[in-house]
Amino acid sequence: MDVLWGAWAKEVHYDEHGNLTDIIGIYDTIYRGSKSEFPVILDLCVVLACEAYNEENDQVFALTLEMVDTDTISRLVRTTRDIKVPHNGDPIRWYETATFDAITIRVPSRYYLSASVERQLKHRVPLDIVAPKMYLIDDFGDITAEFWGEDWHTLGGETNDRGQQ
Repeated sequence: MDVLWGAWAKEVHYDEHGNLTDIIGIYDTIYRGSKSEFPVILDLCVVLACEAYNEENDQVFALTLEMVDTDTISRLVRTTRDIKVPHNGDPIRWYETATFDAITIRVPSRYYLSASVERQLKHRVPLDIVAPKMYLIDDFGDITAEFWGEDWHTLGGETNDRGQQ
């Protein structure tokens, strides 16, 4: 069994037989207005396209989904479930979906959902959760600084009466 691709989706729809019929709102980035909105709690949904061959009909595989940050230090979610390969022809292709409720995102960063089959990594689905940053570029001194807008005052920045630099 293999995982061909994966995508974050806003919504998925199924027919009366439980077959996936529609994927709505595929995305790879979630935007927030500022760093002060973090931590943020999100409900996420991922769709994985799976493939198997006739030799694997009716076999059961352990699919492990694990969401980690860029440094793979912080594990946000980890779940394992059994997947039974259906009878649909050769090669057999189908979709698996997973929803994650109330995931706490502490800082803006890049996150990855790793999809492993029988403890073998098959695919990684990236998700960027971002907030705008400010950049201070001094070509004369060859200095570039990157910081959050909320930190401008702590760095000695001044603003006009409308709060703009």
